[in-house]
Amino acid sequence: MRKTRLYLEASPIIMVNPDQDPIRRAITQEFFRIVAEKPDEYELFTSPVATEELDRAKTEEKRRATIAFLETIRYTELPENIDAGREEWDDGDDED
Repeated sequence: MRKTRLYLEASPIIMVNPDQDPIRRAITQEFFRIVAEKPDEYELFTSPVATEELDRAKTEEKRRATIAFLETIRYTELPENIDAGREEWDDGDDED
């Protein structure tokens, strides 16, 4: 079975921080729980741009919490130059 590929920008990763809206945080945590329970169905990606944004959190506490959460999920960081690394993540099917 082919995996569903999901790109994570910084927003959903930030949303799991304790200071976020409780309802949005719960929904986001549920999303990550479902993805974690189905590793054969989902493949997560992020980019250096997103991780740099996470690194610029407003406080050191938020930055640490966000980075700590990121370390708990399975994801692939795309190359900075997408064209240079395309062969690493492209399956050759231009339909996705």
